[in-house]
Amino acid sequence: MKKLNILKSIVDIVLIVFSISLLVAFIFSALYILDSEILSITGKSFFNGIKNSGVLGKIALTIDLTNCALILYILFNFKILLENFLEKLIFEIETCALLNRIGKLLIYSSFIDIVSELILKLSKNKIGFSFSAFLYVFSMGLFLMVLAEVFKIGKQLKEENDLTI
Repeated sequence: MKKLNILKSIVDIVLIVFSISLLVAFIFSALYILDSEILSITGKSFFNGIKNSGVLGKIALTIDLTNCALILYILFNFKILLENFLEKLIFEIETCALLNRIGKLLIYSSFIDIVSELILKLSKNKIGFSFSAFLYVFSMGLFLMVLAEVFKIGKQLKEENDLTI
């Protein structure tokens, strides 16, 4: 139980820091995306040191921010899952649903990441194959979905055991 408390504390801290970081990233990304309009008004660019990567780069940035928001939602669901574990709500419908939801969201996130990388490579005219975290995140999502099914079976066995005299 001590390890679970430590993990929950770490997730809480990461959730707070990631939320603040994502808010700052949204603000600066909005400024970066709208910088061409600001440039035409003021004559000065807010992002002088950053090379403008064009429309495709801005689309990739928007997709990455969407993926970061999805990861924040995954962390929030993981926090709820850990709270259920702390309350000893192991073989419950909500726990199975949370595991399944987190797994699906991880799979979605991995595909969004691949699309973003592809768009970014297209914007730089550098198409090549590289190994990214796609396989790890996708596999973790599938694992959590399988784990959700195992928890459902465990819930059914627990209910049968409770009904047995």
